[in-house]
Amino acid sequence: MPPIIKHPLSEVYKMKSDGPNGGKADMIRGMVHDYRAQARQKLKEEFPSINAQVQTLRLDALNAAVQQRKVNSAPIHQCYTPIG
Repeated sequence: MPPIIKHPLSEVYKMKSDGPNGGKADMIRGMVHDYRAQARQKLKEEFPSINAQVQTLRLDALNAAVQQRKVNSAPIHQCYTPIG
C-alpha cells in the first residue's frame, strides 16, 4: 500500500473551526475562488476572443440596465467590473 501523503495545508485546515460559516468553510471558499480566478485568467490568455465576447456581453447588459432605469427611474443594483 502506498504511503499516505498529506497536503501541506492539512494541519492548518484541522485548526480551523467547523460549520457553514466556520474557518474551514472560509478556507475552502477562498481556495475555490482563487482556482476560478486562475482558470478565468488562463482562458483569457489562451482564448482572447472569449474575453472580448464577455466584455461585449457585460456592456450590453449594462446598457440594457441603464435604459431600463431611464424607463422605470429605479436604481440599478448591479455593479459593472471590467475584466482585466
